[in-house]
Amino acid sequence: MARTRSSLVQERFARQAKAFARSPLQRDPERLRRLLAFAAPRRGESALDVGCGPGIVRLRDPAHARTLTRGELRSMAEAAGLAAIREEPVTFVIDFEEWIDRAYPAAASRRRARAMMEACLEEDRAGLRVWREGRRLKFERTSLLMGAVRPR
Repeated sequence: MARTRSSLVQERFARQAKAFARSPLQRDPERLRRLLAFAAPRRGESALDVGCGPGIVRLRDPAHARTLTRGELRSMAEAAGLAAIREEPVTFVIDFEEWIDRAYPAAASRRRARAMMEACLEEDRAGLRVWREGRRLKFERTSLLMGAVRPR
C-alpha cells in the first residue's frame, strides 16, 4: 500500500514531537520571551502556529517539501483575509547533531546531510554560515515571525 503525503507527515510529526519539545532551541527562555513579546497576546485571542519546524535539508525529514519565502507567506496570509501583517526576521544558532537527531533520518540521509553541511564550511552556497565548535557543527538559521489578525 502506497503511503500518502498526509500519512507521511502525520507519521513524522508524531515521531518527532517529543524530541522537538525537548530541543534546547525550542526551550530557550530568551527565544520564548521574544516570541511572546512579538505575539503580544490579549485575553480571548487565538493563535495558529503554521511554522512548526524548519525544513532546511529535505534529507533530514522527507515530510518537508520546501521552505516558503517571505513573499509566499505574506501572500497566503492576505489570501486568507488576514490583515495588519507584522514581520520580524529572527536568526539563531543550531547545533547540527541536535537538529538532525530530532528528525530520525535514515543513516544514509544523515551522512549526506552532514556532508552537505561540511561542504558549506568551504563554500557557503546555502547561506547557513556553518562553522565548527570543537567537534560540533553549528549553523545559523533565519526564520520569520509573522503576525496577522482576522478583521472583525
